[in-house]
Amino acid sequence: MGSWSSSDGAWLGVQNVDRFSVYRRAFGNRFFIAAFSLVLILIAMNWLADRLNAELERAESAQFHLRLAELHSAVTLMQASFVAKGDLEGLENFAGANPMDWIEEEAAYYMGELSFSEAKLTAGNWAFDPALGEIGYLPKNISTSRLLLEINDKAAVQPALGKNNRDWLRFKVVALFSRDRQILGPDKVTGLELRLLNND
Repeated sequence: MGSWSSSDGAWLGVQNVDRFSVYRRAFGNRFFIAAFSLVLILIAMNWLADRLNAELERAESAQFHLRLAELHSAVTLMQASFVAKGDLEGLENFAGANPMDWIEEEAAYYMGELSFSEAKLTAGNWAFDPALGEIGYLPKNISTSRLLLEINDKAAVQPALGKNNRDWLRFKVVALFSRDRQILGPDKVTGLELRLLNND
């Protein structure tokens, strides 16, 4: 049997140190790569989430403006039918009416006639509140102020939001009257308008 020497112990010690150093470097590299990969994944997920939210907002905004344009057109066509008959005074009877009834095709994203308080859980849809005589839209993926800004810059400054219809975009069919009055006579009805009430 060979004798043990201090040089042999030193050599084994060096081997252990080298083995530990290799392990530490390998483990440290793997930890760094894993941490870096996790950071990249989180950044990518956050970017994708932002892109998805932006696309959802864009899609909802387009859908909202398309339906709003259809409602404006329905009111204009109703007015035109009375103008053709020469019966502008009859338009006053349609103030507060539901313009969704004047759209021939079945209206998508429309919950029907129910109060805004009942329809508050149906974000992303339209509803007509018969008690108020108002048609409203409750945004889902886009803020009310953003849609107001798109409709009218002034409306977005301070939207008027009621207690039971907070965040609703509210519209109402109103009769337009001439400012030219006959002496002691009523104003003359000149047309209909779908008016944004959040401006008031």
